[in-house]
Amino acid sequence: MKRYDFFYNKHGEFVAYYKSDKYDLDATYFTKAPKNWQPVIAMMRYDSDKKFCSTHDWLVRGLVAHKMYNEYAKGRWERIRCWF
Repeated sequence: MKRYDFFYNKHGEFVAYYKSDKYDLDATYFTKAPKNWQPVIAMMRYDSDKKFCSTHDWLVRGLVAHKMYNEYAKGRWERIRCWF
């Protein structure tokens, strides 16, 4: 369950912006990647076409995945804890 906290702490500025109702940094985070752009991390098969990617897609994907996993882990923890 600490993975979400680690991700949040490491990318807190982006997470705060993503959760806010602001739009002033959309051009930074969600603009289509240039042709010569190299991703920060390896791209997944389903998003490997650079024509459809932004430079920060991996952050959105990571945030959503960590949040979903964190909610699942908390639910499992609560069920396990109830047995004791």
